[in-house]
Order: sequence, then C-alpha cells, then structure tokens
Amino acid sequence: MSQTRRKMVECPFGWGKQHGTIRKTKHRSRLRVEAEFLINMIGYNLMRLPRLITS
Repeated sequence: MSQTRRKMVECPFGWGKQHGTIRKTKHRSRLRVEAEFLINMIGYNLMRLPRLITS
C-alpha cells in the first residue's frame, strides 16, 4: 500500500521536474515559488484529465 501511495506522490514531482519548472525556479519569495508550484501541479492535472475521463 505504501508503494502505491509513493507512486501517487512522486509522479507529479517527477513530471514537474522533467516537463515543468520545478527543477530550477526563477523566483525568490516563498509566495511566488508556491504559486509556480501550484501552476505546475495544475498543468500535471490537466495532462491527466483525458486519461481520467476515459476510465
């Protein structure tokens, strides 16, 4: 069960590092970094949406 949860958590971070902008942020303040992270996670969820709709 923990391995399943681990994949559910690590997959979005891996996507954000490879395709998003999590790897190297251009912002300094915590608020802006949080906003950039949120935008990356929204992008990840939009990529998942077609697969979730078909299942």
